[in-house]
Amino acid sequence: MVSPRREIPAPAEALRHAEALFFVEDLEDPVIGAEDMHHLLAVLRPKVGQHLVLGDGRGSWREAVITALPRPQRRSREVASDAGGLTLDLHEVNTDDGEGSVELTVAFAMPKGDRLDLVVQKLCELGIDRIAPLITRRTVVRLDDDDRHRRQVRCARVAREACSQSRRLNLPDILEPMTLGQFLSGAPDQTVFAEPGGGALDAGVRCVIIGPEGGFDHDEIPPHARFVGLGPNILRAETAAIAAGTLLSALRSGFVGSD
Repeated sequence: MVSPRREIPAPAEALRHAEALFFVEDLEDPVIGAEDMHHLLAVLRPKVGQHLVLGDGRGSWREAVITALPRPQRRSREVASDAGGLTLDLHEVNTDDGEGSVELTVAFAMPKGDRLDLVVQKLCELGIDRIAPLITRRTVVRLDDDDRHRRQVRCARVAREACSQSRRLNLPDILEPMTLGQFLSGAPDQTVFAEPGGGALDAGVRCVIIGPEGGFDHDEIPPHARFVGLGPNILRAETAAIAAGTLLSALRSGFVGSD
């Protein structure tokens, strides 16, 4: 059931007052996935009358008001994790204007352990559009083709959860881990390398590349590459990636100036 609306609310207003944001495949006939449904019912424990926002991950979204909830299971304190008994009053589909007029990319040498998840999570929260894990000569992590695909799938799941938590309507493009050379073959013209002592980052930059802990080999970097600095101290690879994402996002949004 679609409720008539006199005016379309701003996405920020709807997201701020919603109980949660969930991504669905089809906004015209939305189906909340099993994991999201479990999180909604067993963790958030919503009430009738509360609002949700459903998004397609590409900027389109609609509000939904909970009008009925499943009954708790008799033998368990947990509510059912399927959609049975959940009824939503759906409002019309709206389209956001987007996060910015330019696409921002952060490419970074893959860190060890679960630091990759951290970087992806934070870059999603910051609004970065393309996230590119890199395999460089000094990268400790080594992956075969199956490993690369598994890492991409995992990162996409982390990104989806991070966007839902931070109420971001647009899911970023998560690239499969690749070599620096492979990435540079398709990188935007306004791409820079983060290096200590580099120049200031400005609003014209579209992509920042972060090296591994030991830095890039000199012959890995193309001639005439531009270098930017991220501060006076030597940063860990994951810290540098997050710092680059913060600066790019702030420059694009106008929160800081580049003069």
